[in-house]
Amino acid sequence: MAGRGSVGPGPLAAGMPSGPAVATFDGGAIGRAELEAAIAAQPEIICDQLRTPAARKALVEAMVRTEVLARAAEARKLHHEPAFVRRYKEELGRALVEAEVGAPQRKAPPTDAEVRAFFEPFRQRGPGTAPS
Repeated sequence: MAGRGSVGPGPLAAGMPSGPAVATFDGGAIGRAELEAAIAAQPEIICDQLRTPAARKALVEAMVRTEVLARAAEARKLHHEPAFVRRYKEELGRALVEAEVGAPQRKAPPTDAEVRAFFEPFRQRGPGTAPS
């Protein structure tokens, strides 16, 4: 295990969004597609409220604030802190399970054999390890 250096430069290093920007700030921008994705991720009642220009402006301001703070944290290398790395790993694990099990299961539930096959590499390596 690599330790503190196990997290690379950080996902925010990706740069500017593709497509038109709805807001820009020093070192980045919020793209229209990113805004629309943020709106689509909200519950329906919130999406309805976000149809007004004032509500969208407030959402964009909150997104910019989040980006600016996150970039400042990355600049201070806070994404290398052990507590953050642990939470990042947990979130990546949840994202993997959602992508590999959750989303497909909503289309068609997996069979018992498919669930066993997915988790078998993890069981063989023991706790705290990941398949290569």
